Amino acid sequence: MPGEELRRAEESDRWEWLADGAAWALAGDPPTHQEGNRTMTDYTYRYDSIDADDLHADDLHAEAEAAGYGDAYSITLYDADGDAVAERAEALYFSDSGRCGIAWGGVADWTDADDIDDAIARWLNDEMVY
Repeated sequence: MPGEELRRAEESDRWEWLADGAAWALAGDPPTHQEGNRTMTDYTYRYDSIDADDLHADDLHAEAEAAGYGDAYSITLYDADGDAVAERAEALYFSDSGRCGIAWGGVADWTDADDIDDAIARWLNDEMVY
């Protein structure tokens, strides 16, 4: 758990446990890196479970209400200096179908994902699976 490293799809990915124990987060320094001609995002982030009724994104809230279930999250992004980005993102993940919607100040983008960490990484790196 805390202090251990998790290995994901690529050997270069490094995952760290956040100090307050809320979630695993991708730690990157610098905040972006190049893969071929693509710039990949290495934001540090934190997510917290929230009640679906507390979702502010209208489409995520409506989707959770229509489905009657779903795991809702509040996502905080941190810049290279460790300062929180002003606006939080929100996510709604359906573990049975592997679908996740993430909204950051607008309409949600949807992707297939293995879990919430995979969904956030896809969203940050513009690798959404529609």
